[in-house]
Amino acid sequence: MHLSLNIDDALLNQAKQITGLQSDNDLVETAIAFLIDQKSKSINPINPAKVFLASGFIGCGQGDPELSENYKAELTELLREKHGDS
Repeated sequence: MHLSLNIDDALLNQAKQITGLQSDNDLVETAIAFLIDQKSKSINPINPAKVFLASGFIGCGQGDPELSENYKAELTELLREKHGDS
């Protein structure tokens, strides 16, 4: 498609400097793609619950900072408390 635009030279040069693009055509295409991407995010906002579920996160908790060293004793104690001395 052929498009004729009048763009301020200072604005065009600043955009080229920031993006590293030298071609006017590439710069306009990049700007349009960026605008579409930003607008589509506001139209279809990201659902935090879906992102969380898709992340594979399995849980968190608080505990002894030395748990990796004494997990067997901790687990044994928890099982005794839950099921009685065996």
